[in-house]
Amino acid sequence: MRRKIGIALLVLFVIFGGGGIYAYSKVKGTMDDMYTDVGHETGREGEVDIGSDPFSVLLLGIDKDEGRTDTGRSDTIIIATINTETKSTILQSVARDTLVPIIGKGINDKINHAYAYGGAQMSINTVQSYLNVPIDYYVEMDMDGLKALIDAVGGVTVENERFAFEYLNHYFPLGTLELNGEEALAYSRMRYEDPEGDWGRQMRQRQVINAIVKKAVTFQVSRYDAILKAMGTHTKTNITMGDVLNISTHYTTALGSIEEYSLQGNGTVIDGIYYLVVPEEQKLEATNRLRTHLGLK
Repeated sequence: MRRKIGIALLVLFVIFGGGGIYAYSKVKGTMDDMYTDVGHETGREGEVDIGSDPFSVLLLGIDKDEGRTDTGRSDTIIIATINTETKSTILQSVARDTLVPIIGKGINDKINHAYAYGGAQMSINTVQSYLNVPIDYYVEMDMDGLKALIDAVGGVTVENERFAFEYLNHYFPLGTLELNGEEALAYSRMRYEDPEGDWGRQMRQRQVINAIVKKAVTFQVSRYDAILKAMGTHTKTNITMGDVLNISTHYTTALGSIEEYSLQGNGTVIDGIYYLVVPEEQKLEATNRLRTHLGLK
């Protein structure tokens, strides 16, 4: 089971709104466990003011399966930009097979290999360079964490409007689906039977993101312990406790409007290996969209 979604940050945004003082005492310990500063440089002039400035987060879903000895691969890559003035959030997906220069390695390779070569720092630097967008924060979560998080919020509801399919011994008919963690992972992972390939899978992943956020907004205090346990054990981030307090105060309304995009490209085989090559105009469109949302020229 390879595909995960890095949605831990979006859940963090809404935790305080529902739990108040109870949440603070619980979240503080979890944030301390999760905090990992990778020391990357954004290239911004000055620091982002959490509380007023738009900011960006790189969401990474990490695959550590298949008995590999490396650190894993970021098989889900989503750039989130959050703007409190426009009260909107943009989720920009990048396919894991996208051919890019790997910053710090000096080679061109699939973008998901950056994590295997140099962890979150190399992933951040590679994404920043490829799209010319500063990454202020990152959140990475592994598959077991996502599964546990979905179960902790009581499962998710999605609308399967495209086609019925079966994957990993789970059947997904057309219509409204109530999914637990294992089912949601299977629903968001399937690619080869999808007529639109990885783009179709990215769309289903974003469905699950939105479903978790909606569920998290209304979850009961009794679920906090399970949610925080799932996040603290399986998540790393450079977001501090102070950042979370500011985000929860000033930015939760931005989750009311979520725009979703994915980079489109052409499948190409080079030396027997499949890559997705994104046309320059497609990449520039994504760059301009994200930089505009961040208030950058």
